[in-house]
Amino acid sequence: MDAYVDIEIQLGEVDRVRKIYQSFLTKIPEKSSIWIKFAFFEKSLDEKERCESIFENCINLTLDYPENVWKEFIQTEIDYENFNKAEKIY
Repeated sequence: MDAYVDIEIQLGEVDRVRKIYQSFLTKIPEKSSIWIKFAFFEKSLDEKERCESIFENCINLTLDYPENVWKEFIQTEIDYENFNKAEKIY
């Protein structure tokens, strides 16, 4: 998956990158690392709402490493200087 994402990023195909992540998450929704990478991808594009939405959508799922998702979600809110939300998540 990472190779496909990297190629599409190099080509500037943001929508195709999103489709790749969505496709993998449809097949393996429990994979925390994919949710985190998808959220970080959106964060790298300064897509704050999309990034937060990805975290919010996966926190209620049964994940393989939910603690990693929670940790990154909290850190992302701190990075966005949204301290109240970070505190609520914690």
